[in-house]
Amino acid sequence: MGAPERGGVEPRSIGPYRLIKKIGEGGMGQVWLAQQSAPLERKVALKLIRVGMYDDDVLKRFASERQALANMNHPAISQGV
Repeated sequence: MGAPERGGVEPRSIGPYRLIKKIGEGGMGQVWLAQQSAPLERKVALKLIRVGMYDDDVLKRFASERQALANMNHPAISQGV
């Protein structure tokens, strides 16, 4: 999974996620508003890792983010999947 795809073309969907619009971008990648179709039908924020930035340290950071989000409960904070 990368953002953007090679050649600068933005992906339209990734697995069960249809990308709606980019809502943020940083050094590690992009965050998109997306429509999830399975296993639930819902809108989500989907974080895409920039091509070439995917390694064990990034996986550890994302696991840590996921755990932190799972422990939070607020309407403005995403729920980890």
